[in-house]
Amino acid sequence: MKAKGSLLSALKNEGLAISLNSWSLDEECVSIFYISIELTEQGASDAGLERVEDLVFLSLSLLRGFGCGG
Repeated sequence: MKAKGSLLSALKNEGLAISLNSWSLDEECVSIFYISIELTEQGASDAGLERVEDLVFLSLSLLRGFGCGG
């Protein structure tokens, strides 16, 4: 499912990804995130990988402040 404004939506709109799966584990102020992204050929190119990385880290930065004590 690709919700408006989601990471997958942004990746698909730029032709970089086909699908995205993720899960997280939260325990006492520690969070682990796992993200798996199926890339298009464009997304797997050097420039595409840089853009995917930028979008992933931008999305993660938006999560700051939602954690323990945040």
